Amino acid sequence: MFWGLSIEGGKHYSQIVNETFNVTMAALETREFSGVDPKPSGLAQVIVRHDRTEFLLCSLHHGHLHQQPLNLCFSEGEEVTFFMEGKGMVHLSGFLRPSFNMDDGDMDYPSMSESESEESLGNTSDGKYDWFFTRKFRYKQSDV
Repeated sequence: MFWGLSIEGGKHYSQIVNETFNVTMAALETREFSGVDPKPSGLAQVIVRHDRTEFLLCSLHHGHLHQQPLNLCFSEGEEVTFFMEGKGMVHLSGFLRPSFNMDDGDMDYPSMSESESEESLGNTSDGKYDWFFTRKFRYKQSDV
């Protein structure tokens, strides 16, 4: 499931994590209708406070560097604070990681024979997996 947080300069966003999540992208707001200064300049530094220590995650620069991939995981029970130094707004995005209780027994995955699993992977006679993702995952389209 999607996870996201919009950070305005000068504000701190704190929580004790109740569901493990990954942060995978930091993106600098560039839209004029966002409610923040549409033409800020300089650096926007995204910082996380974790275990009473601050870490610089990335430095985004208006007009030059608008996005930065990240690979961070925050687990249930951890206290985390995100904040930004600079002007503008930064959007952090990522995904929630479902928690699995190993005491519940086996996961409910359908069993497949070897021939069924090859077919479900989209394995063609030439060894390519070209249609796996379009066949396996259905995307819902909506008007925005």
